Amino acid sequence: MIRNIAIVSLSSGIIGEPGVHFEIEIGLQRLKEYGLNVKFMPHALKGLEYGKAHPEKRARDLLEAFRDPEVDMILCAIGGDDTYRLLQGPSVFSGKFLGGCIDTIYDCFNGDRYADMPALCKEYHLFPDASDWVGRILLLESSEEKPTPEKYRRALLYLKEADVFEAVSGVLVGKPMDDTYAEEYKRLLIEVIDRPELPVLFNINVGHALPRCIIPFGVNAVVDAEKQSIRFGETLIE
Repeated sequence: MIRNIAIVSLSSGIIGEPGVHFEIEIGLQRLKEYGLNVKFMPHALKGLEYGKAHPEKRARDLLEAFRDPEVDMILCAIGGDDTYRLLQGPSVFSGKFLGGCIDTIYDCFNGDRYADMPALCKEYHLFPDASDWVGRILLLESSEEKPTPEKYRRALLYLKEADVFEAVSGVLVGKPMDDTYAEEYKRLLIEVIDRPELPVLFNINVGHALPRCIIPFGVNAVVDAEKQSIRFGETLIE
């Protein structure tokens, strides 16, 4: 049963303007007559100029509404031709981390190092199925062997063929050793993934390269690209 409604403004911030206040009052009255509890997301009533200048805030309202377990229904106050701007800066995303060293991921699919490794990985389901990646944050980092751009590209293609990039909520990529091939890796991530709406953050201090931090798997995390932070519950890594 629907009880709690969250109101977002994904396009124009018109409902925050004084001239339409009477419409808000009528709308709220009618919703309450149905026994519904209504709340406006933090930036829904900020007005035209604020909404126009901050599409990322409008997107954040929507994401927070989706995450709120008490929200039964999300009501969009207005759509419009400006909503597309929400796609240009997806900076806030969440999920549990999954992934690892891209060199090892490559070996799971390619028998150059160990001829029987791809077969064994497949037989024992060592590489997660496509369904296991849904909503995850993909973590990739490269080893001290400094994989060539061609090997890096092949590894990304293996992930793409496994539908990983279609399932995850975002991608975090570790800092390459000695920054070797950093520019080439960035270019390949863009070209191979080929999903402009998927957030991809590069040069994270995790993995083989120094300095490094620890990223726990199996723990809910929220990544904020603008603040350059990763939250694990109440813990913040910056």
